[in-house]
Amino acid sequence: MFHTNSRNRMSAVALMVVVGLGSLTACQTLPNRGDLPDPQPGPVVEGERAGQGAAQHGGLPADRIAEALERRAAEHRALSERFAGVPADRIEEQLARERDE
Repeated sequence: MFHTNSRNRMSAVALMVVVGLGSLTACQTLPNRGDLPDPQPGPVVEGERAGQGAAQHGGLPADRIAEALERRAAEHRALSERFAGVPADRIEEQLARERDE
């Protein structure tokens, strides 16, 4: 009798493993490319932020770029500590006043 129960349990476990693996592999099938829309280009950044990004550091050695990124991160940390808990509209007003001065 013990032999029959363990065989039933093993069959149930094996069935669950097979069903589980089958469901995982079903999720990994690739979509039909004919069903997908054509990729669209990203937004074009204009104005004040147009020069920022990877082109901003073009031609600089890697150590200079790393230093610039560290400085910028330190500035961002200082601003986040300074304005912690302050509403966004108040932050904008205060930064605008400081720019005007």
